[in-house]
Amino acid sequence: MHILNSVRPDRQLVLFSATFPRSMEALARRILTKPLEITVGGKSVVCDDVQQNVVVLNDEDKFLKLLELLGRFQESGSVIVFTHKHEVADALLKEVLKAGYPAQALHGGMDQYDRDSVINDFKKVKI
Repeated sequence: MHILNSVRPDRQLVLFSATFPRSMEALARRILTKPLEITVGGKSVVCDDVQQNVVVLNDEDKFLKLLELLGRFQESGSVIVFTHKHEVADALLKEVLKAGYPAQALHGGMDQYDRDSVINDFKKVKI
């Protein structure tokens, strides 16, 4: 609600999700005006094992928080970090590698062979 209350009321609000748990659906119906749901394919079931958390940080604090999270979760398995641009993914990759974590970038600016190779390495927990 903190994030949603920060959105200007004169702006259009759109929510996208591969899965939409009942709690999020209830929230969307409560805050949206005339909500429209578009389903492509069948409705997905939300995995109960996935926990989503939102942490609001200043830009200068984000990388330190990422290193903290990588340190905490690396032993539990693989970690995926999402960025908003290819260039950011590539720059972040360099910094994560400098910090000593095995990592690779994956984005649409890569050719298909390289993307497939990264996905295979991720599945084999090499990165």
